[in-house]
Amino acid sequence: MEVTQITKTIVGIVALSIILSGGTIPDKWFDMFGSPSKQDVQSLGGVMTIENKDNGDKCLLLTGSVVLNRVYRKSWKGDTIDEIITTKGQYANVTVNGYKTVKVPKRIKMLAKYLLIFGPICPSNVVYQSKNSKLGSGLYDKVPTPNEKIKYEYFCYE
Repeated sequence: MEVTQITKTIVGIVALSIILSGGTIPDKWFDMFGSPSKQDVQSLGGVMTIENKDNGDKCLLLTGSVVLNRVYRKSWKGDTIDEIITTKGQYANVTVNGYKTVKVPKRIKMLAKYLLIFGPICPSNVVYQSKNSKLGSGLYDKVPTPNEKIKYEYFCYE
């Protein structure tokens, strides 16, 4: 069966709605679009977990989107998720040293699979994520965090 772009978009919207409402998506939903590798799910889910597991779904999705946007943009060093995460100076040592082995919660795995299949949820030039709003050429979004010291996670344009 050939899957059209319209079908993929509709399934993507429904899948994200189910995930965000606390539901679970069966793997067979994702399989019709070609399942991402377990390594990619672990790598993307790992960085999402370490960087923002307590900051809510929006922050998690934007974190994963920034990683994928960097992979897809030729101006960044690295053509894979692993190369982007381990590029010197891009992520904290705790992330670089733990993203492949951290236990990724099932929910975050679903979000990572969603992003790997349906793509980033922000514009392709949103490539900075930080506790610092001064990166890049401008602010795309700031997401409140439950951390009293770090009130927001910032996502900025290249």
